[in-house]
Amino acid sequence: MIPMADLAAVLRHPDTLDTLLDRFGAPVVLTALRQEGLAAYVAWLRPDVSLLADDRRRAVLHASVQQAALARVCRGLVSAGITPVIFKGGAWSHTDYPQPWCRPSIDLDLLILPEQREDAFVVLVGLGYTRAGKLPGELVNGQEVFERVIVSGMTMVVDLHWQVSNRVRMTRMMPTASVVARAVPAPFAGDGVRRMNDDDGLLIACLHPTAHHPKHVSMKWTLDVALVARRLTVEQAEAFRAHVRTLGVSALVAQALRHAQALVASDTVPLLRAALIEAMTTDGAHDGSRAWLDPNRDQLQDAWDDLRALPGWCDRYRLMREHLLPPASFMRAKYGTLPAVVLPVVYAHRVAVGSMKWMAYWLRDRWVSHFGASRDPRRDGSADPPPGVGD
Repeated sequence: MIPMADLAAVLRHPDTLDTLLDRFGAPVVLTALRQEGLAAYVAWLRPDVSLLADDRRRAVLHASVQQAALARVCRGLVSAGITPVIFKGGAWSHTDYPQPWCRPSIDLDLLILPEQREDAFVVLVGLGYTRAGKLPGELVNGQEVFERVIVSGMTMVVDLHWQVSNRVRMTRMMPTASVVARAVPAPFAGDGVRRMNDDDGLLIACLHPTAHHPKHVSMKWTLDVALVARRLTVEQAEAFRAHVRTLGVSALVAQALRHAQALVASDTVPLLRAALIEAMTTDGAHDGSRAWLDPNRDQLQDAWDDLRALPGWCDRYRLMREHLLPPASFMRAKYGTLPAVVLPVVYAHRVAVGSMKWMAYWLRDRWVSHFGASRDPRRDGSADPPPGVGD
């Protein structure tokens, strides 16, 4: 097991990779870099290391194929009168990394206005993409996944969003219409295509890992925060601090920036200076995002947080209903063609099995918390929670 600090040192001082290889051996180092999503970036930092040549070749090939697919998808959407907004890795790879292939991404995240989704579905299906059929609902799910085999062994995945997140609190603090209105041109993807502006992109970089993957915050995501933060001037950094304070997520953002600062150890980036991060920590002493920082947080707590973030009991009831009782068409697609008389039994089975999975996950976290079991989920492969009712 390689300490995170040693891997971070390679990003700051690439020559230390030689020391790691001597100390831990090539297989262990390569595995750690790949698990953390850093192999391609380190291959760019150290082009002389033949050990990383395969990672470099794969990354360059994948990025070139993905870029062609991105341009084709965006061209199709724009032709249909839809304005796609690229965000997360698909945008940062072009705006913040030395080469697009340095930032691996398994899918392409696009944000569109909710009223454009049906037209967007038609475009993607027309381009040969297959719809995954995620759980439908206005509150429970704000995205759909489309897949297409581009070349042998390589699948292009388009994650089409009409909400920035499936977490209700994030959706309410970043309304789609506002994010799209603030978006800026993305010339790397073609005419009419946009990307999130710097503030929105940085907020997503800080919030997404903890909100969606709290038990597996990859170093790749921390590097995203560090690189995106470089674009903000002193004035913009202070404005960003005021913005996240207004949103009530200062504590969570401060932690993300603290981890980013530790990764790159930069004193020249205004947003990563210790004084500003400490000020943001103070801002967040009592804000709601502190609850997201609990290492023993589980899916039940996430579900409760989503319920509390909704304005009234009608919406809360609707969210629970969308989780537990999705449309019959979804149930038939998931469980196969079923006669109507059997559907109540299948719904009961879904509720019972989903509840047991959630309870098992809660009990596991309580066991870890009670007995003080210390583990890094990035090392034992157990980072992904079991599927819940809404999967």
